[in-house]
Amino acid sequence: MQWIHYASFFREFFRQPMQLGTFLPSSPFLERRVVRLAELEQADVAVELGAGVGGITSRALECLPKRSTLLAVELSPPLARVLRTWKDPRLIVHEGSAGEFRDVLKASELARPDVIISGIPLAVMPRRESASLLSEAWETLAPGGRLVIYQFRRDVERIAGFCGQPAAVEVEPLNIPPLRVYCWRKPAEVRTRLSARLLRTRVDGPVRTRDRSNDPRRRPLQAALASVRGGGRRHRPIHGVNAEGRSEEPSTARSSRDA
Repeated sequence: MQWIHYASFFREFFRQPMQLGTFLPSSPFLERRVVRLAELEQADVAVELGAGVGGITSRALECLPKRSTLLAVELSPPLARVLRTWKDPRLIVHEGSAGEFRDVLKASELARPDVIISGIPLAVMPRRESASLLSEAWETLAPGGRLVIYQFRRDVERIAGFCGQPAAVEVEPLNIPPLRVYCWRKPAEVRTRLSARLLRTRVDGPVRTRDRSNDPRRRPLQAALASVRGGGRRHRPIHGVNAEGRSEEPSTARSSRDA
């Protein structure tokens, strides 16, 4: 990262300190830790919310496959201009609020992201706004995707409680300030006929099943069952076995048939 990028970040911090949360960009140690937890080598679409001057952005581009796409969202116009200096066809820079990322994905005809990274200081945001942002990120994330958030405070553990327990929580001490890096992994969807049927039952009420009682293919089986259950009727012995199920001598069986 060039020194001019640090200068841009430093100026923007003094202009809007609550928006950035720190006066220095992320360290190379933090960038490597975030990228490792995100597993970007397996991602087709990735999103970075609050990309800043592109420290993690550039590191992510080094790891992403050649045919993948990285959407970097940055609210600050000066920092967004810095991001546009990265000449990479896989990079899409959006200058605007982090809450607009779903509209950008749709407008760009991109699939659901495999990775969403966020360094936005959630603790200084209104609780409802931060919870809404994380909820949208979790809902948009593809099955099996990773949500990676790095924060100074631990408020994110409570805000993102609906995501379940994080798959990993690590601390990067070689950063100013030291930050915690959280990684949530979204469960993969296993859609089977049974799960879809149970879902319809839960949402739409009981599922109607077809009445098979008059199915012609079931009539032979129904007739056989009726003969077995039919009121204790005695059946003609077959192959030397009487109605009580006892074996008979051949002569006795023959005499029974003659009678």
